[in-house]
Amino acid sequence: MRNSKPILPVEDDNRLLVGMGTRDAHRSTMDPRRWRSLLLAAALSTGGIFLALSISSIAELLPKLQIKDEVLHAVFETLGCMLALGIAGFLLMRHGESGNGYMMWLACSVLVTGIIDAFHASMALSNESVCLRSTAQLIGGLCIAMIWLPERLTQTRLAKVLPKILAMAAGLFGTISLIFPEMLPAVLTDGRFTLTAQTLNFTGGIFFLSGVVYCISNFDRSQYTIYALFATYCLLCSVAGLTFMFAELWSPGWWLLHLARLGAYVVAFKYVAANSSAEYMFLVRSKETLGRAKVRAEESKKELEWVNKQLETSVQKANLLAQKAEAASQVKSEFLTNMSHELRTPLHSIISFASFGTKKYTNAKPEKLLDYFSRIKKSGQTLLELLNDLLDLAKLESKKVTFAFEPTDIGILVKSVTNELDTLLSERNLSIRHEVSKFDGEVTLDADKIKQVLRNLLD
Repeated sequence: MRNSKPILPVEDDNRLLVGMGTRDAHRSTMDPRRWRSLLLAAALSTGGIFLALSISSIAELLPKLQIKDEVLHAVFETLGCMLALGIAGFLLMRHGESGNGYMMWLACSVLVTGIIDAFHASMALSNESVCLRSTAQLIGGLCIAMIWLPERLTQTRLAKVLPKILAMAAGLFGTISLIFPEMLPAVLTDGRFTLTAQTLNFTGGIFFLSGVVYCISNFDRSQYTIYALFATYCLLCSVAGLTFMFAELWSPGWWLLHLARLGAYVVAFKYVAANSSAEYMFLVRSKETLGRAKVRAEESKKELEWVNKQLETSVQKANLLAQKAEAASQVKSEFLTNMSHELRTPLHSIISFASFGTKKYTNAKPEKLLDYFSRIKKSGQTLLELLNDLLDLAKLESKKVTFAFEPTDIGILVKSVTNELDTLLSERNLSIRHEVSKFDGEVTLDADKIKQVLRNLLD
């Protein structure tokens, strides 16, 4: 409740009426927070005064009327005890949240009151049961008064274990009251409450009244419902303590005190119920959101699996392409090696016959020189064909190669290739025996391509 800052009223500037010699009055607009705080204070004051007057007046109007019902009294106290323990448990779960430190003192108040009331409800109405009820009123109010302490104290280690300490102390006090009732002070004599009982309840009522003042003075419009509920809770408990002196045992006013305390628990439990419903709806929505997120996660998982498969396929294709590229590179290297040999063969033939011609042109017969020049010409033509083949290879790679199929004599084609290699063979002391079988007819083929194959084989 203390984390909210008060909003100051907005004041209009003073304005001077020129020519009239008068000034507008200083005006201010009331902050909505202040309005709600005043309305809450007015409503609680009216209700508290009406309830207090009802309890004090009914004793004078019906002085001899008594409603003695032990079972109904036990039901009232047991129901209040159960509500108190449920409220305390919920508040203890929430007090650790930022700005909710005040809930620890509310929880301690309700927790101690609920535990002592449990012992009070378990026994017949007597001096010890009235003492327990009066003590619960005092300690519960004292815990409420602690709400005025700085909020930082609720974050200490002692504050975190304080509810447990108070719960054990309340349980120990109730147990001692059951075992050693003679140790308790006299609070009930001849069916009337003593000054001790009245003092305990009146003091507790004053403490609870300080809780009402706190809720109103620290009003937060963002938590209007919480402040209104707990201010009402403190007011009902306060009225029950302050008017205790006007009530007599089993009188209508005494029953009104029980109704006021039970009403306080019901009002506080309304906060628990509202927040529990809100949290339940939040959990339901969270579950639905989680379900949708799970569906989207499954869809994303399937998409990821599909992407992984596509990636694996792409990697496999890339590896295959890399292997093909490596194989193509190797083939290219082999091709260049073979082509270099093919180009050397006609070039070597040209150089050799040209060398023979230059050396023997003076003594050589014209027929011999003509043969040399014819061989040089053929070797030059072969070299030209090889270069054309390179161009054809480029066309083949670009899928633009063409073939020239025509009838050709295989014997003549093989002879022309071996003639190209005569000079190279003679230098290496090699010879080729050429045997050609007889064919019934010519073969249709691309002569240039077949010659290239023969040169590769013979080389």
